Amino acid sequence: MTSGQTPALAVPNLRGAVYLDILRLLHRALNPRRYLEIGTRRGDSLVLAECPTISIDPKLEITSDVIGAKSQCHFYQMPSDRFFEDFDPKAILGGPLDMAFLDGMHLCEFLLRDFANTEKACKRNAVVVLHDCVPVEAAIAKRTFTEKTINPVHYNWWTGDVWRTLLLLIRRRPDLRITVLDAQPTGLACITNLDPTSTFIDDNYADLVAEMLSWSLETMGVPALLEALRVTSTSELDSAEKLYRRFWL
Repeated sequence: MTSGQTPALAVPNLRGAVYLDILRLLHRALNPRRYLEIGTRRGDSLVLAECPTISIDPKLEITSDVIGAKSQCHFYQMPSDRFFEDFDPKAILGGPLDMAFLDGMHLCEFLLRDFANTEKACKRNAVVVLHDCVPVEAAIAKRTFTEKTINPVHYNWWTGDVWRTLLLLIRRRPDLRITVLDAQPTGLACITNLDPTSTFIDDNYADLVAEMLSWSLETMGVPALLEALRVTSTSELDSAEKLYRRFWL
């Protein structure tokens, strides 16, 4: 974008594999021993796990057999903040987490807390997956839902502003290894090289939230955000062999 141009507020829809297919491949290739999920809702993602699992959602709407072959499946129908205040995932599952999927409240400060709390319960080489952090239109990435979108296909889409959380982690936690994928419809971020002992987010929480909220997608533009997030094709992780180059458990 040159000086004087209005930032683009939309980009073409992401063209990678559907996010559930990437999650399925992660489960099958990495074979995690312990898994945690925030934002289960109907259970479309929970059903993919086959190991001992924790599911957290303030209002579960399970519509399928999500237990399947799991030897344990612990449901906590409560906000994630309350869960982490009252419970220890490591104590529930008998050890640190190998994999987590964070798809809870779509506000940046909520996801930041979910990530910080989850990281504390993980192995260093665990994989934490964030959903909905790659919006294709500014209108769907607001802190409140709006029906007004540029692309009518995006009617009823809402990612919230969790893009801010992912951008913050990229900028402020360079120790993390983050792979951002163009998974349909609104991206996946796979994070490893975690530090369960880190207190950076806790120690700087208020300043970090203020920093995130100072960013404007309307000013930045959606193309510039995707460039800053370093979005890559899901074809980079479309096989177990390719996954093993980035992740191991």
